[in-house]
Amino acid sequence: MRVSGGAEPELQLIRAVTRGETRQVEKLDEIFGQHKFKKDEVPVQRWVVAPNLYRFTLGAPLSPGEYVLAEAIEDNGLNLYLWDFGVDAAEGTPTTKRK
Repeated sequence: MRVSGGAEPELQLIRAVTRGETRQVEKLDEIFGQHKFKKDEVPVQRWVVAPNLYRFTLGAPLSPGEYVLAEAIEDNGLNLYLWDFGVDAAEGTPTTKRK
């Protein structure tokens, strides 16, 4: 990830909850605050590659399910940007739905 302005990126990888055909992140306003929900957060390591350039690696394999990559940017308030994606199970692997 390349950033401008010299601010270090603040990213969280969060397991989303599926409700029908939608992905939901519960209590997103608290993710970057003092109250984090460790059960939904996936460990991510940040590496400085060069000035204003960062590399992120997963601290654990992603299990099949739905995820959200959330970025918080403070600029006259707090702006949250979300990118959602899913990880499919390998073919022939039994899956369980998360409630």
